[in-house]
Amino acid sequence: MENYFVGIPPGGKIGGATIWTISDEFLQRVGQAQCCRILSEEPLAIEHHVDWEFVRLSLRPGQYFPRMARPADHKVTASPGFNPGTSAAWSYIQMNNGQLFALVEQIEKVFRVVHPDPFQTMNVFGHEIRNLLMLAAMEVETSWRAILTANGSTGNSTNDYVKLLEPMKLDEYELSLQFYPWVGPIRPFAGWRTSHPTKSLPWYHAYNQVKHDRETHFSSATLRNALEALCGCFVMMCAQFGQPKYWSRSELRTFFNLSKVPSWKPSDFYCRPFEGEEFVAVNHTF
Repeated sequence: MENYFVGIPPGGKIGGATIWTISDEFLQRVGQAQCCRILSEEPLAIEHHVDWEFVRLSLRPGQYFPRMARPADHKVTASPGFNPGTSAAWSYIQMNNGQLFALVEQIEKVFRVVHPDPFQTMNVFGHEIRNLLMLAAMEVETSWRAILTANGSTGNSTNDYVKLLEPMKLDEYELSLQFYPWVGPIRPFAGWRTSHPTKSLPWYHAYNQVKHDRETHFSSATLRNALEALCGCFVMMCAQFGQPKYWSRSELRTFFNLSKVPSWKPSDFYCRPFEGEEFVAVNHTF
């Protein structure tokens, strides 16, 4: 594969990034005649642009990973970014929007009976809360499997699902609830580890216990676990398809608030395809 670099001007201004490629001892700006001599390789520096940062791209311009959102080269700070394949998944997105909205309605009904207080009521449990936990965790599982499948892989357990943690930066997402700000912040994937991929996610571990042995582990179906599973659903959609304003119903954007998003390296950006070309999906290697 050719070596492509993203050139970032001082300050990393949005819209200021450019794409360059190496030609002999020169760095050539793609799409223009501009060609500058390489002054050093580690770090890469070129004449006339010594105050710029040049970072080698992980993907060729126009390439992207299916169902994985990343910032674009022309919007370098717009995390969680976008995914060029979103339009092809619109049917799934709307199906998931409908399910998420139904789950939000369900937890709102629970909140009318049990006020969400982080110090007093997060450990309450019951049948409706258990049902919410089950459905929300199953939705997260559906997203995990779909992402692996879209990238030519398979997954049937958290040993497989946890492979998504690093490339999608799932543990960096943080949510708050617009109408219940005192409950947050909520980081549904914080602490997820490859060494203990089930138990390191408390809400998922609770779902697993309640699913297999409700009589013994019924008390694990707490309001906290159900709420974190529900937030996990929203995070998975953002991590797949980017900014919520591009894919989600307004009711979901009203309920959830992304308070923190992943920080991406310039090498991970999705760069626009060259003139006359289109975006092309390439599988991520797990």
